[in-house]
Amino acid sequence: MYRLKYHAAALALLFLSLSCPACGKEGGTEPSGPEPPVQPEIPGEPEQPERLVVEIADPGFEQEVDFTSGAWKKTHAWQTDRAVFSYEPTGGYNGSAGIRIACVDGDYTTDAVVTQPVSGLVPGKLYELSAMVRTSGVTGGRGGNICLFGQGVWVGSPPFVGTNGWTRRSVQFIAEETTAVIGCRLGFWAGDSRGSVWFDDVALRTPDGMYHRASEHLELYLDKALVRVSDAVIDGWLAKLDKVYDAYTELFDFFVPFGGRKMIVLSKQIDAWAYAGYPIEWNRDYVASTLDEVVRYDNAVFGIMHEMGHNFAPGNYVTGSYGSGNGDWNWNEELFANFRMYYALCRTGYKVYMNNTVYTGAQIADMYRKSYEETLARGIASDGDGLMYVMTRMADTEGWEPFRKAFRELYGLDPAVSCGATKWEKIDCFFSVVSRYASKDLLETYFTPAQIAALKTLK
Repeated sequence: MYRLKYHAAALALLFLSLSCPACGKEGGTEPSGPEPPVQPEIPGEPEQPERLVVEIADPGFEQEVDFTSGAWKKTHAWQTDRAVFSYEPTGGYNGSAGIRIACVDGDYTTDAVVTQPVSGLVPGKLYELSAMVRTSGVTGGRGGNICLFGQGVWVGSPPFVGTNGWTRRSVQFIAEETTAVIGCRLGFWAGDSRGSVWFDDVALRTPDGMYHRASEHLELYLDKALVRVSDAVIDGWLAKLDKVYDAYTELFDFFVPFGGRKMIVLSKQIDAWAYAGYPIEWNRDYVASTLDEVVRYDNAVFGIMHEMGHNFAPGNYVTGSYGSGNGDWNWNEELFANFRMYYALCRTGYKVYMNNTVYTGAQIADMYRKSYEETLARGIASDGDGLMYVMTRMADTEGWEPFRKAFRELYGLDPAVSCGATKWEKIDCFFSVVSRYASKDLLETYFTPAQIAALKTLK
């Protein structure tokens, strides 16, 4: 799963104007004077997610578990031989049966898991995997957790360490296949632990308390308590994001991410504003206030558009020849996510509310001009905002076709092809391809010798 952090501090990132005739960029509009608090529309009855329950064999461990046959089996992860697996007929929740995983000898740690394959999931739907969990003296790593298991699968409930009574622990995920492997686990990938953990009452079903809304290209799963606006507001916002998605597919007319499945936005407690991927994870602390800004400022929401842009990165380009596109030329994915979004803003003319300012379409340029003036304009290297400003000037003058053709060529390179070791070498590689399609040397046209010399210092 492709995933990149999008921190709130990174809001002042990159994009600008372009070659569309409608892309005037005479600055943003500061809201006139303090406005009264938003009076959100009263939500109607939200669309309810379809209730789905996945059958789990022996979810309460009522049948004796020997960990080698039957529904639940010990599965190797990391240093599993240092763990002890035991079946406890009265050691589960409320004195029922349960299982215990322990690593208590010496100073050893482990990643030990008991798994079961399940089927009947509906791809693209939101599920919640949960279990009753108890811990004793657990230290390090993820601790006791319930998870999806498999190489490269990082879906697991949050860390649970120390000594804790029975608590329902859970993790939400979007099904990508009709099957999955679920696990009761002590430790995790790169998160090994020690101590004792007990499990009981495993369940896999649609989570409660979620607000669900869908459009042509997107699907929202948000905590109901965070949605203080009407369905009509959400539908209008999603309709705009559909147009943003359409714009991305214009710029990248050779692929759509995730096999054309809808992009999903899921509210979650995370350590960033949002994460790109499938799903896009949206920090629940920002959901309610951002939706209020959709009402107040007709805000299309920079952050979500940014993460949608990340989803069109080379890593999500799958062809018959390669499992992903070549991204070796990409010296700064944050820049390119916003460059993609810049195209979408110019195509749609939508508004975004940033830093107490409303920018319409290409007016977002003003956010990056300042960085340019403080860096490249003074001969100081910049691989982000300042460089982004110059790239948008190129798009304004040369049009988007050279970029569109360059993206097609670069994404389609064999992933083993190197485009350089330093940021400067990658920048030079990228602009050499775009220059070929523009029929001019764009570095010489848009950068001074002093600016090129500064860029060459980027490692």
